[in-house]
Order: sequence, then structure tokens, then C-alpha cells
Amino acid sequence: MKVKRKLFGLWTGELTAALVFAALWVGYLNEFSHLGFYLTTFSSVYAFIILEFILFQGSLYWFMKWKRVRRKEDSHLPSSYIQLFLLFKKMNKILLV
Repeated sequence: MKVKRKLFGLWTGELTAALVFAALWVGYLNEFSHLGFYLTTFSSVYAFIILEFILFQGSLYWFMKWKRVRRKEDSHLPSSYIQLFLLFKKMNKILLV
């Protein structure tokens, strides 16, 4: 099924991106010690944490959609999941301000 494949690619892609970015961050810290100061400043770490948080949210969203389609349910998320993502939205706004 084309939709199932697309949703699978979306959730695994965002999860992979989050993991690769984290690995690259650690790799840069280990390989280029002269960049350590720039990579570990508060603003850099804070921006990185926000990036990772948003990528994990996206991965969770697409995973939930994929899981529902795989079970042959409709793709609409239940209200409990919607509430979770509304909470994430509020947290994102606070973190980005």
C-alpha cells in the first residue's frame, strides 16, 4: 500500500535524522576539538535540543499515523493523541520564545 509506505518513510526518516544529527554533534565534538567552544555554548545546545525535540515529535506523529493505517483503521488520530500534540505545540512556542 502506497500510503503505508509513505508514512513508514516519514516516521523513520525523521527518527533517523534526529539520531544522525546527534551522532554528528558528538562526532564533531570529538573530531574537531577546536570547535567545542562553539558547539557547547548555551545558544548552540539550546537550538540543538529544540531541533531534536521537534524531530522526535514529527517522528511520533507519523508513527502514530502509520500504525493506524497499518491496522486498517482510519488515519484520524484519537483525541488523546491530539491533546498530546497540542501540549507539544504549547511547549514548542515556549521553547522558541
